Formats: sequence, structure tokens, C-alpha cells
Amino acid sequence: MALDVAFLGFEPAGSENLPLRLLARAADNAGYSVRVATASRKLDGARVLRKVLKRNPAALGFNLNHPTAALFDITLATLARKWGYTGYIFCAGSVASLQTEWLLERVPALDGLLRFDAQTEIKALLDSVIKHEPLKYVAGMATRNTRNAPRIHSSNPVWTPVRGTLPTVFGVPIAEVASSKGCNHRCDYCTHAAMAERAFRESGVRDVPRSTLHARYGNLLRRPLNEFADEIAALYHHQGARFFQLSDSHPVPEKKADAVDWAQTLRKMLDVRKVGPVGFGMMTRADRLDRDVVDALQKLGLMRTLAGVESGSESGLNRLGRRGDFRQGIRGLDALSHAGVATVFNSLLLNPQSTPDTVREELNFLDGVRGVIFDAAKLRPYAGTVAYDNLQRAHRLEGGEIYSTFNFDDPVMQRFAALQVKAASRVGRNEPVAIMCDLLLSTAILERFGGRPGSAALVREDLLAFAHQVNRDRVFLLRNLLSAAENDTDGELAIARWMRVCTETTVQLGKLENRLTTEAGNQTSAAHYYRNFSAALALTFALSTGVGCNRVEDISDQTVERNNDPDDDESDSSAAMQSTNPVVGEDTDSGKKTDTGEDTEILENGCTQTETTENNSRLSDTGRECVWQEGYDEPYKILIGSDGFVEKITLNPDAYAATEMEACLYDILSGEQFPCLAGEDLEQYYPIVLTE
Repeated sequence: MALDVAFLGFEPAGSENLPLRLLARAADNAGYSVRVATASRKLDGARVLRKVLKRNPAALGFNLNHPTAALFDITLATLARKWGYTGYIFCAGSVASLQTEWLLERVPALDGLLRFDAQTEIKALLDSVIKHEPLKYVAGMATRNTRNAPRIHSSNPVWTPVRGTLPTVFGVPIAEVASSKGCNHRCDYCTHAAMAERAFRESGVRDVPRSTLHARYGNLLRRPLNEFADEIAALYHHQGARFFQLSDSHPVPEKKADAVDWAQTLRKMLDVRKVGPVGFGMMTRADRLDRDVVDALQKLGLMRTLAGVESGSESGLNRLGRRGDFRQGIRGLDALSHAGVATVFNSLLLNPQSTPDTVREELNFLDGVRGVIFDAAKLRPYAGTVAYDNLQRAHRLEGGEIYSTFNFDDPVMQRFAALQVKAASRVGRNEPVAIMCDLLLSTAILERFGGRPGSAALVREDLLAFAHQVNRDRVFLLRNLLSAAENDTDGELAIARWMRVCTETTVQLGKLENRLTTEAGNQTSAAHYYRNFSAALALTFALSTGVGCNRVEDISDQTVERNNDPDDDESDSSAAMQSTNPVVGEDTDSGKKTDTGEDTEILENGCTQTETTENNSRLSDTGRECVWQEGYDEPYKILIGSDGFVEKITLNPDAYAATEMEACLYDILSGEQFPCLAGEDLEQYYPIVLTE
């Protein structure tokens, strides 16, 4: 049977790529035969692509919803062309909408970008591609010769994705779902706000109040609760799902009465549909929570949350261009902690307006946090956002178009930022935040669904004790790094202590995970979502920043032989490779066959790997002290200078040649296709955080 369109992407183990799957459903609803093919590890992309191309689809689609996914999708598109694919290749998502010119200039494999409201316009695009008609009627479409204006209208989103086999944690199926779309806020650093503003500019609409435009495009749209309950019930009864991760940014209404009513009404609807106890993970705004709201959410099944806090002071929120009540945010964190909800939040400690005094103020807030996990991060200025544009005008941007960062005019803050990077790079895979987040979810699932609530509760208490100590140690580190920056010292003692803390904590967390696995019967595994996601991001961060200075170097002089024959199934085989056959389901609405599963290849050792080595100091070519940091499960190393900045990326071409995917990525990074990811007028060295 002919295949009209295949949607490809990255889907870390234990998660679902919901934006990609929703776009696939929109194409399916339009009457086209659809296949979703995803890789759980980036090294597996070639095998997934090979299976798809055997079906000879008329089009390949990617959904670039985050800059860090772009390099993987770009590599797949390029590899498809290398293998002789002549069909139509397009991208959707926020990166396609906000970095249009860059993608079209740098990625010859792409034919076009379906920007802004891709779900609504996918039918028009596929009609044009399949029928070989002009693209002039596809709103928001961009090619090298065309820029079509977007339509500003009320969105009619697709809510139910094309699904495959659900991921599991300790044998409990989990599913990603969506209860809303859009946002009523316009924070300076938000890509959603940037997309809405760019859509307004390109729409050609004139003489219409901005408030009217906001009401017609980009504002928060809530899914009818009865439809949402129907999807949860179907997943519960037919696929055994017990934990549901809400992918939307604002599932909980902001007004207290509305939030309580939302949680209580949804629980009643689930009861009517004979849905038993379930668990939920979702994003929340801490400044919209109190004991009553958290109590209603907990009765619904709230088990974990990424709480929107960003800063513990009014001035901090103002510097971020974010509205909110920081005092209520602190009370919201207390309510979550008191209820025992597994909670993590990010403090945007470093933002373009940070000073030593604002850092101290934020650290005082963080020092008082109890019962939740936090990470101190640097604001990411995504292309197209207000924050990005302001930094660009001030000539403060650094890094590449895939991942940008910024510098400081204040030399103290610049040294402090570099020391943070240096500390994070030294710690590498031993950063405990991702491990603790995964284990808290695993513990909650085992406690609720595993039949061993007492044992799991004891592990949870130990985890929270570790979290408390790690929080305190992180604040101690940051205070010492700030002092080192102010005194222009290297901060080595503080970094060495932090490395020791992280290493020892990781060992203890591993023992806790073993306890959980034993409780679960050793037949299933704990959650690895945050860890897999961190590992997958590490290479992208490194390459998108470090390669900007064209210092990608080989560590092997051997001739590399690469087999790029897409018909040779043995060319990238591995004894450790396992494959999962896709599930093919019958579409009950259209009567057509639609692939509803994923090609998720598990490659445990599919490339030449070196043994993990201890971090060690050495002198770089410039005479500065440097540290080698091996990158997770990817075959590369990063040379970090004593100033905490990347000096060069070292790739092993033999390792990258182990499969077609790695060979293609190596060609892109060391060849002429991306001569300078960062642009020609930027600095030579770029900061990188491996643990995000």
C-alpha cells in the first residue's frame, strides 16, 4: 500500500513526541495514509529512516518544536537525500516558524516549512504535494521562493494523537495527553509569544486592535473536559494507561475557583467512565496554587509537577518580563511539598539583567526551599523572542542558531557564568537532578500502582533527604563561585567539592534505584525520561555551540569506510540491537490503514565506545588548563578551557561511521554544509551546559 506521508522524530524512552503525533493525526484526519517513526536514541535514526524509505512515502515531515531537536531532524533529512529520496521534505513547529531563513539557507534537503498553525494547514500542503499543485494556497508556507502569509483565525486543534505502544515505568503504561493549547501570557523569553507576534506581522492584517488579534490567534484554548475524559478513559481501558503526563503549559486554570472546579469535574467524569485511580504529571504555575487547589489536584491524581517559579523575588520576575506574585509562588511550593507531590522547578538565576546583588537575592530564596528539587539555570534566548531580539541589538548574543546564549558587560557576572559552566561540565553525567526527578516519579508510580506502598514510601523519604542536601550543596557552590568571580579566582576548591558531592550522591541514588527495582520484581525498569533527555541534549548543546568556531577535529587518522546503502540491512547491524515492530491499526473513521506505532530501535552499543574515564586536567594548545568531558553515550569529547568555555569539540570518525546516522552527522559537522553555525561575527569560544 502506498504511503502518503511519514513523520519522523526523536522520542526518548519513556516519553511520547506528542506534537509530532498530533500533526500526524491531523494528516490522517485529512484522509492521507500516515506513518509515525521515532528513535528512542539519536544513534538509531538511520535504521528508523531506512524502514520508512522502503515504503517510498510521497512526503517526509518533521516537527521542530525545540531547537535542541533540530540537529537530529536535519541529519535525518540530509541522510534521506543522500540515499536518493526524491519526495517532499518539510518541517513544522516553532523552530520552523521562527528560524525560517536559517533553516532554508543551511539545510538543502528541506523543500519547505509549514509554519504557525501546521495542524490546520497540513491538508492544504499534502493536497498540493500529492497532486503536484502550486503551494500558493498553503497559508504560512515558506520555501526558498515563497513566503505565504499565515491565516489569523481561531485555532481548531487536534487533541488525540496517532499512538503506538505506550512506554512503561515498572510495567505501568504511561501516556502523554493535552488538555489545552496556547497561552494568554506574553513572557519575553517564550517562543509561543514570539510565534504569535511573528504571525501577526506576517499576516498582513491592519487596523485591528492587538487584543482582537490575540483573541483570534495564540491565546489559551481549553479542550472540552468531556473529550479529555473520553481520551483518558480509552487509554485506561484499552491500553492499560495509569499515569498521564499533560504536555500543555497551562492545564490548570489560573483562578482558584476555576482550578478546583476543573480538577473536581474531571475526576467526576472519570468516575462516570469507570476510570479507577490514576496518576497525573503536569506543569503548574506555583503562584496560582494554594492548599485548596493542590488538594483538589491531588484527589484528581497529581503525582509530579514542573512548577513555574523562575524567580523568588518581584524584581527577578520583572527582569524576566514575567508577571506573577512571587510570594504566592513560594506559598504554592510549600503547598506542593506539604502534599507530597514530586516537584521540581527552575530558577533562572542568570538572565540578561543579572548582577551580583540579584544573584545573592535569588540564592537567599533558594536556600529556604524545602521538600522540592530545583535547578539554577541560565535563561535561554530562543530565536525570535523579545529576549533574543534585545540581546541581538545589544550585541550580547553568543553561540549558534540552534542554541544561543549571551554574555555580560559586567566582568564579575561573566566570570560567574563561566564558572557555572565549568562546574556543570566537570560534573557531566553525575548531575543528580535528572536522576532524582526520574526516581521520584518511579517511586510515586510504585507506591500507587505497584502494591508495595510502604517500601516505596521509605525510598521516597530517602530521596527527599538527598534532594534537600543537594539543594543546600548547590547553593553553597553558587555562593562560592560568586565569591570567586568577585575576587577573580578560579573556584577550583568549590568545584572539586561539588564534583565529589555529585559523584557520591549519584552512587547512593543508584542504590535507591536498585531497591525500587527489587521491589518491582526486577522484571521492569524505573523511569529514565529526564536522564535520557539530558543525555540526548548534551551532544546537541556541545555541537551547536562549539562547532560555531569551526574547531571540530578528528581523533583518528584511520581511513573511515562508510556503507550508506539503504538496501543493505546488514550494513549497520549490531549484536546488541533490538527492534520493535510497528503496530498497524485500522482507522475506524476513514476505513484506511494507518500505521499507529513507532519504529523505536534500541541500540545499546551501536557505535565504537570508549570506557568512561575520570575527568583529568591537561594543557590545551593555548597553554590553558583544560578538562576532557566525555559525552554520555555519544562518541565525542569536549575540551573545556580554564575559563569554562568550549575550546574544541573532538569527534571520533570511526565511531561515527559505525552507522549511517553517525556518519551523516559527522559529515554535516565537519564538512562545508554548516561552515559556521554561530555566524561569522561572534566570539571564538561558546559556553555549554552538559547537564540541562
